[in-house]
Amino acid sequence: MDVQTAEELEKAVKRARSVHDEVLLEPFIEGEDLRIIVINYEVVAAAVRRPPQVTGTGQHTIRKLIQKLSRRREAATGGESRIPLDVETKRTISQAGYGLDDVLAGGETIQVRRTANLHTGGTIHDVTPDLHPELRTAAEEARSCGRRRRRRPRPLRFLSSDWTF
Repeated sequence: MDVQTAEELEKAVKRARSVHDEVLLEPFIEGEDLRIIVINYEVVAAAVRRPPQVTGTGQHTIRKLIQKLSRRREAATGGESRIPLDVETKRTISQAGYGLDDVLAGGETIQVRRTANLHTGGTIHDVTPDLHPELRTAAEEARSCGRRRRRRPRPLRFLSSDWTF
């Protein structure tokens, strides 16, 4: 989640340990979360998951913009998705140079979470028609390797800044 300082790392590990004794640390990789679904060794869908973001009106605080977007996401998903006003949201906004009670200029957009999890306000966008043929082929070949191991199909996950090349 783009931890940048020793203090942030300490806090993040402490939060994670409140949920489970074991904590896995991984490098943060900038890019979009691309999911490719392969069925019967053929790509059937590709989607990008994006973190929630708000666009300023020049009148409303970031807190109000998040609450409004969160209500819309909650309604659209039957209560499955909402943007929490938690430590991670505050940290993401702070890294963008703002606080919850700041007013964004009209038309200015900021990301309010670092992750694209749907249950915390992220969105999913179909990119199947835009998927580069080399990624399509790589996904189909990678999935065919799973057949030899007789494992249940799973989505392939990529982090990429450009899946269209």
